[in-house]
Amino acid sequence: HGGATAALARMLASGQEPHALLFVGPEGVGKSTVAEAYCRTVLCLSKNGCGQCPSCRRFAVGSHPDLVHIHPALKLDPEDKGEVIQIKAVRRMVMPRVTVGPATGERVAVWIQDAERMTWGAANALLKTLEEPPEWMRFVLTATASDAVPPTVLSRCVSMAFGPVGREVIMEGLIRVFEAEPTAAAEAASLSSGLPGRAVRLLEEVGARDRARRITEVVAALAAATPGEALAWAERLQEACLGSEAGESVSARVALADGLA
Repeated sequence: HGGATAALARMLASGQEPHALLFVGPEGVGKSTVAEAYCRTVLCLSKNGCGQCPSCRRFAVGSHPDLVHIHPALKLDPEDKGEVIQIKAVRRMVMPRVTVGPATGERVAVWIQDAERMTWGAANALLKTLEEPPEWMRFVLTATASDAVPPTVLSRCVSMAFGPVGREVIMEGLIRVFEAEPTAAAEAASLSSGLPGRAVRLLEEVGARDRARRITEVVAALAAATPGEALAWAERLQEACLGSEAGESVSARVALADGLA
């Protein structure tokens, strides 16, 4: 979805981003990640998502007062089941900001995640603000399909489609961001169908499978070892555990496990 992110970057650089955006794409394609980055940039005091200003630091720790994040799992009252976005979420979290304005900077960012799960009441309560928002308010909605979003909401947003990501791009991201082994990253990227979120989950599965294989190999080696060899391996394992408490890296302990196997 390089085209969508490039277009978004141009909008932000020009300062002419639409008041309401709708990111559409399959689950795991990365639209929520981009939506989060968009909100951070909108609220950034340097207007570029610098990561250093007070606004970006608040955003990073999840305490930004000008970010309104609404999603189905949100529970405003004890009886809420967290299955849909209810009208009270719009009334309690969005409507007050229309009159109050930003608490710290120049803008308020409203992120409605899984917008297709808004009730009709919630969608209708949002319409007037979507159509005529205050100048300081920016909306970004995410959904798996545009036809799943109420037409009245859809017509008030600028839609951006997020499609599958190339295998090499996903593989590079897994190695750079998650420090994945190239072989594991390649396997996860190949099986992900171009969905970065799915690739991350697959990477975890590959890692779990690899750890299980190593444990099996160690157990088999111990079963065939002499008592003296088994004792020596146990002492090395104890040293590894002590080393981890002293701050040794995970990779060092994995290397030791490879040696034991």
